[in-house]
Amino acid sequence: MDILIQNIQGSFGNPETLILALMFAAVVLLVMGGAGVMAGANPVKRRLNTHVRRVGPGTARGQHAGSAAKAGKGGVRKVEKRSSEADSAKTSTLRRKLIMAGYMGPSAVSIFLSLRIAAAAILPVAALVAVPYFAGSLPPAKLALVGAVAAVLGFYLPSFWVLRRTEARQDEARRGFPDALDMLLVCVEAGLSLAAALNRVGQEIGQARPLLGEQFRLVALEMQAGKSREQALRNLADRIGINEVRSLVTLLLQSESLGTSIGLSLRVHAEEMRRKRLVTAEEKGNKLPTKMAIPLICFILPALMSVIMTPLIIRFIRVLAPTLAGN
Repeated sequence: MDILIQNIQGSFGNPETLILALMFAAVVLLVMGGAGVMAGANPVKRRLNTHVRRVGPGTARGQHAGSAAKAGKGGVRKVEKRSSEADSAKTSTLRRKLIMAGYMGPSAVSIFLSLRIAAAAILPVAALVAVPYFAGSLPPAKLALVGAVAAVLGFYLPSFWVLRRTEARQDEARRGFPDALDMLLVCVEAGLSLAAALNRVGQEIGQARPLLGEQFRLVALEMQAGKSREQALRNLADRIGINEVRSLVTLLLQSESLGTSIGLSLRVHAEEMRRKRLVTAEEKGNKLPTKMAIPLICFILPALMSVIMTPLIIRFIRVLAPTLAGN
């Protein structure tokens, strides 16, 4: 075994070249596997189809083999249906996350998966090329560890970016939603329909809050294009993904189903939103002393103690140091 390893190392020149070649082969295999997944290859279906083709009616047990083949085909259909449902559920979940992050294109899921595979393939190569320039020569084990860590980071980096972008968009929507709700209440009480009021609010608030303006205009366009009010409002809640919008959508749908006044419901909801904002501000204010304790103890208190104790230490040295030296 040692002779084989020495021959392989001799053929590649040094261990670092061998590690780079292995990492390149791993990256190629990873890209090929990802391409297979994105192309829609289903290994379960492929294995079951192979098994069904092997079981034919021309064996010694003709009728039994034929029934087994039919049962196998039925199993393939069931497994294919379940796997397609699981894949569609995963794809819809991923697409909903991308929509909340602002990526609403039809090819957003494919681009996201391609970016994950590309980042997992490119970052290890870049890390293995850049590490020798900054850290010098490293053992092969450390180089392999660096490549593995870079591959994991590259695989999860697009997901982290989508999460951060979603949080930023939700914070922006949460800050501007009370103002948009007040404007919607004014438009509804002025006599506009809900679609017209949403379109008007989207136009007016679009300069200050571009995200809410775009979403409200999109709801109005969906209603004008023929979608039901319920579906358009639920799409709005799914695109933004905050509790305030979900509660507003639920309120509007209940008002429509029960036949109550939308203006009165919006007024009550706006008052509840103001009360909730006040409670949230008070809660953050009450948390402030607890959050300030750590920086106070770590940074402010040592500086304060040094300012107070330094004159006492100097006076102590001037008074007692000559006496102690004389004794």
